Amino acid sequence: MHPLVLFDQALAAAGVAPRDVAIATVVAVRGSTPRHVGARMAVAADGAQWGTIGGGRIEHEVVQLARAVAAGGGGGRHTFHLTRDLAMCCGGTMDVVVAPAGELGAVAAALAAAAAARDRATLVTPLAGTPTRIGAPTCIAGLTDDALVEHVAPPERAVVFG
Repeated sequence: MHPLVLFDQALAAAGVAPRDVAIATVVAVRGSTPRHVGARMAVAADGAQWGTIGGGRIEHEVVQLARAVAAGGGGGRHTFHLTRDLAMCCGGTMDVVVAPAGELGAVAAALAAAAAARDRATLVTPLAGTPTRIGAPTCIAGLTDDALVEHVAPPERAVVFG
């Protein structure tokens, strides 16, 4: 199940409204990093969090940014050199977009419906720090000048003969 669907379920169970939450998404990595492109974490204004973007100092810094966004601040793209900026031993660089959760329920419902239909969905995470949305299925996946575009496919099926 996609992390955004899990976040939506966890927020509902905790009684937290998506308007009080920010989503942090890893949109680019260079070198050795603790997580991959597309890793996500949800952070409420009170500091509660779901998921991880890698732990350590990078996560601490991003949680602080996300709490400010969840409290009504503006989102955006942030670049962290893990060794030079944060004294982490990984050595790489991570770009993280922190944005309001926005219509998380609608995005999660679209992802869940696509998975149930064994269809592909397209997620668009704008680099400007606006909420992730469902995009056109014809979009080309990858990092563009203004967004991270991801195709979310249904789980693979394995058929065993023998």
